[in-house]
Amino acid sequence: MSEHGGRREGAGRPRGSRNPNTKAKREAIKAVIAQFEATTPNVFEGDAVALMQLIYRDPSKDMGLRLDAAKSAAKFERPTLAAIAMQQPPRTRLDVSVLNAFEQGQLLGLLRKAMSPIAPVVSGMVRDRRAPR
Repeated sequence: MSEHGGRREGAGRPRGSRNPNTKAKREAIKAVIAQFEATTPNVFEGDAVALMQLIYRDPSKDMGLRLDAAKSAAKFERPTLAAIAMQQPPRTRLDVSVLNAFEQGQLLGLLRKAMSPIAPVVSGMVRDRRAPR
């Protein structure tokens, strides 16, 4: 009876071996570098970003290789946008039910006095509860 699952001798990719896609990408990069050095010896004095730009701008290269080069170079060509969460302090509510009628009237008077410079802007927002409607 054969065993199923788990580790078996000789199963899977050998340790340390490269994924075939990784091998292909590395070979393509080596080919681009070799071609560039052969056509323009000792001319390239750029950095890694310049090399990535050279690769992704070359239409004769494989699209996957060009996309990888563009992704690598993009973070150096444009700033990264960051989402910033706006945190507003929670609105505190004033419980006026603990105040008696006299204290509520005093509070209303203080609010009217404090809001008098902006009263035309917020007219009708604060009204006297004792006044008839």
